[in-house]
Amino acid sequence: MEEQTEMNKIIHLIFFISSIHLLFADPPNWTDNPGGYEFTATISGGIVLNDGEQIGDDGDIFAAFDTDGNVRGLGLMLFPPFGPYQGTPVFEVQLRSNAAGDLLSFKYYDASEDAILDVVETYEFVINDILGDVINPIFFNIGVAPGENQPDWEDDPGAYEFTATISGGIVFDESGVQMGDEGDMFAAFDDGGNVRGVAIVLYPPFGPYEGTPVYEMQMRSNSEGDLFHFKYY
Repeated sequence: MEEQTEMNKIIHLIFFISSIHLLFADPPNWTDNPGGYEFTATISGGIVLNDGEQIGDDGDIFAAFDTDGNVRGLGLMLFPPFGPYQGTPVFEVQLRSNAAGDLLSFKYYDASEDAILDVVETYEFVINDILGDVINPIFFNIGVAPGENQPDWEDDPGAYEFTATISGGIVFDESGVQMGDEGDMFAAFDDGGNVRGVAIVLYPPFGPYEGTPVYEMQMRSNSEGDLFHFKYY
């Protein structure tokens, strides 16, 4: 009888702690609306990084939004059974739109902190586009509060017809030390000072630069022969 009473106490305690967790967690009411949009694009493999660390826990939510704040897609958290990201959280998202060219942004709800976090990267909608997969995912980075002198460099994909890609770029300081800290920026400019590309930072899971900051950048132009220069914040 005494053993049964002790067991009841344990059950009540576990239930009480779980109830407290549910009481304080306040997830956003982001809701997907498949019937509201004609076209889709798919993130087949997306990884969210916070200060270079892959994130994704129970209750977390990854979502896409348009410029009016409407939900344009909700992520499904997968745990691939194979490949370089085996057993880690990789997101799949159906992105939605009624026209090509919509600019979508992303947010991440961290359930453990009960916080909504902004994602640095944006996406210009392409009908039936497929982004990443579980072997070669696309990376999304949690944003940081801008520093006092942080520049307002902004990419402008709709203004240029052609692209070239830096798939892996490393920045060194004058001493030959590899650079790349939270909040740093790497960008391309034309002779008129117009931004022609803003890089995203990746942290390769393998190879000689495993776990170090490597930049990927889409550079933009309307013709061949444009001369670009680069700046690093």
